[in-house]
Amino acid sequence: PRLMEIARCEPGQGPDTHTELAKLIVSETQGPAAWDRLDKGMRKHYRQIAKSGRYLDTFDGKAKALCEWLEKMGVFVTEVEAGRILRIARSTMPEYTDWHRSIRTEIMSTGRLRGPHGHVWDVRHLPLKDDLYREGYAWLAQRIEATIMLDRGLAYMSRWLAAHPGHGRINGFNHDAL
Repeated sequence: PRLMEIARCEPGQGPDTHTELAKLIVSETQGPAAWDRLDKGMRKHYRQIAKSGRYLDTFDGKAKALCEWLEKMGVFVTEVEAGRILRIARSTMPEYTDWHRSIRTEIMSTGRLRGPHGHVWDVRHLPLKDDLYREGYAWLAQRIEATIMLDRGLAYMSRWLAAHPGHGRINGFNHDAL
């Protein structure tokens, strides 16, 4: 329910969960007033870590794997810090962990994912690895978004442009943009 409340907020109106998680990580690892002492660059650094929070449970406590993954994004943390970040992120948004667990369970038990609009992603021929699960999290969200854009964006805009000639044209459609 909390994730749905956040998702239903108008852009800019909901909580900034990345900044909230970044502040919590800093206060838990460096003390309660540490966020206020950080410069703009370090705040950005911790927000980047927090943005990766939706994937943190795929590391299953593997702090070293998280260090390597963050390093690829230009964010450097020690293995000890990574372990603390994993624990903090999981405790603040257990809904993400529950959702990821449900996606992994469906992939493991059926070899496929089924979107709410009937789309099926069949992965029975692929090895069960962390990368596959991460693709599954993205596939489901992107499939829902693409269907909504197609039904409510492209169809509506096509009708509107046909009724108002000369006001523009659709140059392309890519899963989340016209």
